[in-house]
Amino acid sequence: MFSRPTVFVLGAGASWHYGYPTGERLVQDVIAEAKSLSRHYEKWNRYGQYLTAHAQSKAERGSPTNPMALNAAAKKDCDELVGRLQALNPLVIDYFLAQNPSLQDIGRLVISLVILKAEAEWLRTRANINRRRQFQDSPFSEERGRGVDIRKFKDDWCRFVLYNMTSGCRSLSDLMKNQVRFVTFNYDTSLERRLHDGLRAIEIFCDGQLQDFITADRFIHVYGQVGTHEEAAITPVHSPEGDDPSTLANFVGMVDFAWNAAKRIRTIDPEEKEIDQDVLRKARAALDNSAFVYILGYGFDPNNSARIGLQTLRPNTDKALPQIYFTNFQDSNRVNERASLLFHRVPALLPRGTSRVSHTEKSIRDAYQALELDFEFPS
Repeated sequence: MFSRPTVFVLGAGASWHYGYPTGERLVQDVIAEAKSLSRHYEKWNRYGQYLTAHAQSKAERGSPTNPMALNAAAKKDCDELVGRLQALNPLVIDYFLAQNPSLQDIGRLVISLVILKAEAEWLRTRANINRRRQFQDSPFSEERGRGVDIRKFKDDWCRFVLYNMTSGCRSLSDLMKNQVRFVTFNYDTSLERRLHDGLRAIEIFCDGQLQDFITADRFIHVYGQVGTHEEAAITPVHSPEGDDPSTLANFVGMVDFAWNAAKRIRTIDPEEKEIDQDVLRKARAALDNSAFVYILGYGFDPNNSARIGLQTLRPNTDKALPQIYFTNFQDSNRVNERASLLFHRVPALLPRGTSRVSHTEKSIRDAYQALELDFEFPS
C-alpha cells in the first residue's frame, strides 16, 4: 500500500489513455460536437416542442417564450462557435474561450458533451479510442488503421496504482490507511471510476463502504469535473437517429445534463481558474506533505504549476524534498526546460533521455510504460 504520503498529479496525457481528447484533438471534437448540436436544434425547431436548458437561457428577460426563436438562437451559438474555432484553429480551447466571452456558455456545454461521450465510449468498449484516431489521422492512406484492434494496446495504467494500493490489505480498514491523493487538471472522472470498479472486484472490500475511500478528499479536481463517476455509468450520451419523439426527448435530457454539468468546470483561463481557492489549497497542502510525487501526462504549464504550488518542490534550506517522478512522452525539450526550471531553478539541467537528477526522475515513455518499466512505487 501507499504507506507514506504520495501524490499523483495528472495532466491530459493521463486521461488520454482512457479515450479522452487532449489539446488540438479536443478543439476538433468540440467543432464536430457543436456541428451535431446545431443540426439537432434545426430538427427540434421543426417540432417546436423540444427546448434544452441552453435554448431557454437565450430568452430575454421579460419576453414571451418562443420555442422556435430560442432554438434558432441556440443554433446560432453552435454555428458561431464552429466558425470561430475553424477560423483560428487554436492550440487549446481555454484561452480561446477567455478571448470570446459570448461563446463561453456554449463552449462549456460542448466540452461537457465531448467528455460525456468519451466516458460512454470507454464504458462500452473498455478500449482507448485515441489509438484508432492515431491511425485515422495519418496523412498516409496505408497507415489508417484498417483492422486495428485497439483493445490490444496497453493503456490501463491505473492497474499499477490498484496493485500497489491493495497490496498487503486484508480489510477495508487496511485500504483506508493508504496515504495517497490524486491532483488532476482533467474534467473527467475516469480515475475515480476505474479505481472504484477495480476495488469492487476484490471480495474483502464491502462495496457499500468503498465510497468512503473514493470521496475522502482523495481526488482533487483543480478545475472542476463533469458529473461524477456514478453518473457517467447511467447518463445517455448517444445522439439519436431519426425523429422518434421519445428518443428526441431523451437527447434533450442528455443535453440538459451536460448543461448543468458544465457549470462545475473552470474552462476560462485565467478568469475562472483561480476561483476555487479551497480546492487549490487542498492541492498545495497535499503536495507540501508529500514524500513521493508522480506526475503523469502533464506539460508543466507555468500557470497551472504555480496554482498548485509545484514550485515549492525545489531545493531550499527549510524543507525535505519529495522524490518526484514525471513523464515527458517523446522527450519534449519544452517540458524538459519547464521541469528543470521548476524543480532545479535552472532551465537546462535535465538532459534528453530518461534520467535521474537529484530528487527528480524522468521517463520519456507514456504513463502506462513509465509505471510498467521505469518508476518504482514506495514499499
